Amino acid sequence: MDVLLQIIIETAFQIIVEICIAIFEHTTGRKIPEDTNNRSFKFLIYISVGMIIGFGSLFIFPQGVINNETLKIMVLISSPILTGLAMGLIGNWRRNHDKTTVEMESFTNGFVMAFSISLIRYIWAV
Repeated sequence: MDVLLQIIIETAFQIIVEICIAIFEHTTGRKIPEDTNNRSFKFLIYISVGMIIGFGSLFIFPQGVINNETLKIMVLISSPILTGLAMGLIGNWRRNHDKTTVEMESFTNGFVMAFSISLIRYIWAV
């Protein structure tokens, strides 16, 4: 039960953070340039932002709930996948309803940022 709760908490935190970033991008119009030559740069931005958020979350939630290493790895893998799926679904819904989308609203970018957050928490959460 603790594992399921941890996965839910980690995933909810990551989805909320990424939705807030997407809302910020929508409302301010500040988006990462859509030039396809900058895909590596975008990838590094999402990794960097995810790491910053991961370190920031350690100040708020310094302790991990799970002590078992195997279960921690399960959370490290499953939470970013679920977050990426959620962001991909949001992006698909927005495209199907003729709304603009931002880079964050894709599986890949959602996964990358969520994995960065999870990795920082996996390594440094006590």
